[in-house]
Amino acid sequence: PGVTVGERAVLGSTTIAPRGACFAPESISTGAVGGRPVRLRFQAASSEQQAGEWEALRRLNDAGYFWGFNLLVVFSAALLEPWPLYEALAAAVVASSAYEAAGGSPWLGLALADECPDGGEGGVQWWPASAGRVALLLLLLPVLCFLSSVAGLMLHVALKWAIVGRYSEGDYPFFGEYHVKWMVMMLLAGAAEDVIDSLGGTAWMAIYYRLMGARVGKDCCLFGLALEYDLLTLGDRVAVGWECDTTCHTVENMVIKLAPTVLEEGAAVCPHSMLMPGCVLGRGAMLLDNLQVL
Repeated sequence: PGVTVGERAVLGSTTIAPRGACFAPESISTGAVGGRPVRLRFQAASSEQQAGEWEALRRLNDAGYFWGFNLLVVFSAALLEPWPLYEALAAAVVASSAYEAAGGSPWLGLALADECPDGGEGGVQWWPASAGRVALLLLLLPVLCFLSSVAGLMLHVALKWAIVGRYSEGDYPFFGEYHVKWMVMMLLAGAAEDVIDSLGGTAWMAIYYRLMGARVGKDCCLFGLALEYDLLTLGDRVAVGWECDTTCHTVENMVIKLAPTVLEEGAAVCPHSMLMPGCVLGRGAMLLDNLQVL
């Protein structure tokens, strides 16, 4: 209670301040040491940056921009949220087609009454199909689910290049074209999260990063979070732990700011740590659990 936040002050993650504290205008603070916030610096916004912030505010107060943006995001979320269901349905359709080709009826191989001795005229009765065809279906389904997940991941890669192309360093005001694309890619990443997480720690994750545009050296062990892959550079033998944040963006005053992040050869980031955009983790450096590099 009683805290004052000055004009254009920025408070980062987990900022804590005692009663009656004051965050000076234009200041940037984060976290806390001994119950007091850590002031990082004063921001010196250029005229171009200020223009971007005012443009974001203008769009916020423009009904066309505001509702158009939110409707697009809601539509994208409704379309992309069932992504795992799409993959499962694709596998089921292919499995059913294969089963039918093997001599059974589609959809789990159940036969109609007119093919069964006790069905009765005009009646419908379901009977289990032959054991051989059921065994074929059970063998095919896990393989098809796996192939469907791989196809979905490749579609994710293709959509990234089709929607965004290559991420570029810069400032992007809210409610614009880039903001829409950025939100769609975040929704896509969330929809494919289970498949991407399953690659963690394997050579396949490094291949996926490269396909998405990141520069990745040899013998890397990667878990963690990433989004703007084109701005991420990982040297040889880099290790990124579970739930480490290597995304290359911040959001300040309704402006998305992208900057490159670099981990040099042999650098290691332990679980739940965060690398802020624009940082460089030097050769052989280690960031321990729950820490942050600015």
